[in-house]
Amino acid sequence: MPSTPIITRLSTATNEISMEWSQAPNEYVDNYTVSYTYVFRSCEGNIGGHMTVSGIPNSTLSYTLTQLEEYAEYTINIAASNQAGTSDPAMRTITTMKSGICTSRLICLL
Repeated sequence: MPSTPIITRLSTATNEISMEWSQAPNEYVDNYTVSYTYVFRSCEGNIGGHMTVSGIPNSTLSYTLTQLEEYAEYTINIAASNQAGTSDPAMRTITTMKSGICTSRLICLL
């Protein structure tokens, strides 16, 4: 089973979150899975959901989630898989921007 990926960078804009990660050297990984949950406040109360993107090739160490809700809290999970199993997920929480507040990207180096 592969070790847990290390999230090295998250950046957010109004409707997207970009991420980069690394894997232990000399460790074979078949693919990665990015999943996320989100919560945002609306007039009707808190609304949330969950989405999974699987089968990200082992040569890919970055991904951008698009068409997200603005000013919502997202918990990002990244897991690595190979024939021996799936790693524990790396997890980080980040909030997308609210439109009209900032025109530049917020970058969080971890």
